[in-house]
Amino acid sequence: MTHTIVAGLGCWLPPTVVTNADLMAPEMDAFVRRRIGIAQRHRISDGAATVHLATEAGARALASAHAEGVDALILATTTPDRLCPAGAPEVASRLGMTGIAAFDINAGCSGFLYACELAKGLIATGTAASVLVIAAESTSTMVNPADSSTAPIFGDGAGAVVLRAARPGQASTLGPTVWGSDGTLADAIAIPAGGSRHRAASPASDGNDLYLHMRGTEVLRNAVRRMKAAATGAAAAVGWDLSDVDVLIAHQANATITTALAAALPFPLARMPSNIETIGNTAAASVPILLAQAAGDGTVKEGQRLVMVAFGTDPARAGGRGRDGQRGAAPGDGGVRQRPVLGGDHRHLAPGCHSLSVKPPRRPQKARQTSARPTDRPRTVRYVHREAMSPMLRIVIDTLTQKAGLPAAPVTPTATLTQAGVDSMAIAVLAMVLEDDHGVVITETDLSGNSTIADLAALIERHQAANA
Repeated sequence: MTHTIVAGLGCWLPPTVVTNADLMAPEMDAFVRRRIGIAQRHRISDGAATVHLATEAGARALASAHAEGVDALILATTTPDRLCPAGAPEVASRLGMTGIAAFDINAGCSGFLYACELAKGLIATGTAASVLVIAAESTSTMVNPADSSTAPIFGDGAGAVVLRAARPGQASTLGPTVWGSDGTLADAIAIPAGGSRHRAASPASDGNDLYLHMRGTEVLRNAVRRMKAAATGAAAAVGWDLSDVDVLIAHQANATITTALAAALPFPLARMPSNIETIGNTAAASVPILLAQAAGDGTVKEGQRLVMVAFGTDPARAGGRGRDGQRGAAPGDGGVRQRPVLGGDHRHLAPGCHSLSVKPPRRPQKARQTSARPTDRPRTVRYVHREAMSPMLRIVIDTLTQKAGLPAAPVTPTATLTQAGVDSMAIAVLAMVLEDDHGVVITETDLSGNSTIADLAALIERHQAANA
């Protein structure tokens, strides 16, 4: 069977930048930056739509590959211009390729990896010698501006790759893909109305059924667990250990998810490039935009071993080996070229498009003591020495600070969950670790903001004892 290489990459972000200050109050801005990791996002302008984003990214991928056309075009999107017809044929015509095979797919945020797998099949069977895969999203059009749980998260953009058949003796760039779905979580991320089940929003919803609804805690917990399985499975499929992987391109959904995924694998966070701070969550377009940027600034180089992973709305998930794995391969042996591969004039990219923001967690600084403690005042014990903690209490504190990314200083045994800053995202990470590593299932309903960290550990220990 014919192997597949990546011949070109491109991305496009609309020039309009919307900052947190444009959307929310300062206190919400601080929360979004700290826990979600987003400071700004790009938005399409009036009159623009998904096909326009896709056309721009596709043109740059074709220029990067020095290709005038391809045999087929696949558009991955969850935000089509219309329910019918598909957008891919229009994109093909806008790129001067009227008449080629062109179709859309919707696999949520995993759509790009799904589309690449379909393109590999077309190439492997000889149906097509080259395929343009585009993931484009106008996610700002599907979120309710008044919904603080979704409106700050999503941005618009598109990324694209040109895939073509490898020449004789040329190593494949794209290896096996691990993919799957779980329809039992079909409403975890969903737009309830607009389709055949509910053509219009219900009167009681005031139109909200036409916007995205998301159960954030459930999505976060499943995203980390399943992207971990996809990443390890994709690496194992070609005989790699995760320690052999040079770069992990993960869907940019949430900074907490990225941090928790790095801890769960485990994999160095410094080898997981990120652009969520300046771009936000661009759904299916997230992985190819990040891949194009990482290739353009040299983070991804010829001969590296790379894994791509995403988690989608179905929730579909996929992990794909994205490089040939031959370290030191000579330029021209396939895959992403040594030179920047965004192609042509880069001035079309909005400011900040190339900036990657992999930021290691800050270490809490010790408070400076400005005066001596009075000797005649009884000293209040504000913490429990680590050696005196129960094993579960240590596990809870380590999970909240190291895997959920909470600042260490306020996470003490006697602090309440509210005082320690334990939010729903931290609970989701803790619940995932406890269930996967210790067989204990907890839910948000088990907890209250007035419970202390020690109370939480005791609750988990009771669960353990009941299940023993």
